[in-house]
Amino acid sequence: MNEPKEEKLPNQAELSEGEKDVLDINFKTHALDADVGNSLMKVSMYADAGRFEDITPVQTYEEYLAEKASAASNPGAYYDYVISRSDPVLVQEYNARIRAFNEELENIKRERDGQKVRDFFKKMMEFLGTKKRN
Repeated sequence: MNEPKEEKLPNQAELSEGEKDVLDINFKTHALDADVGNSLMKVSMYADAGRFEDITPVQTYEEYLAEKASAASNPGAYYDYVISRSDPVLVQEYNARIRAFNEELENIKRERDGQKVRDFFKKMMEFLGTKKRN
């Protein structure tokens, strides 16, 4: 009788158990790494505080992961594992939304448009919660 093959993902064995466990919990139900939402927090907080001059462009999915991975036990393995588990179509859509926001950022800052920032933040957090397709 054939045993089902376990899915082998890049550098899986090189992650610490704790790192892998946390990532696997997220990817069990979600198509993207929810932790990427942290890249949106400063934008939201600065807008809510009226500190529009402090808002900087938001990182793309890969940029945020590369920075986050640098603190992991094995940065390359961490990055590769997260990317391998992420839905590539949704990563592209996430990045397109980020780029569109970043293109509008100077106008948002000049107009001090907190509502636009809040709307963007809410939509992006909902997007990051996209459930995994089976």
